[in-house]
Amino acid sequence: MLDLYMQQSRLYLDEISAAVTEDSQDKWQDRCHKMKGAAGSIGLKQLHAKLVVAEKFTEGQNQKRQLLTEILALNDSAVAAFKSWLEQL
Repeated sequence: MLDLYMQQSRLYLDEISAAVTEDSQDKWQDRCHKMKGAAGSIGLKQLHAKLVVAEKFTEGQNQKRQLLTEILALNDSAVAAFKSWLEQL
């Protein structure tokens, strides 16, 4: 399940980045919504909460880039924590 999440989240994150580049609010919201669902489905609560905020975020490109940077870092740490937890089972 984690492997599937990692594959899918990479696509969503790339699409969120493209939405910032294109300055498309509709794409931003749609991709954040999809990523939020993926994070929630495997229990990444902090990432899910950040994406709840991101989905409704209407600020400009620079602020979205900053938020995306935070999302990327949170995703990396969440995946690392999940992997660590799996290794201890």
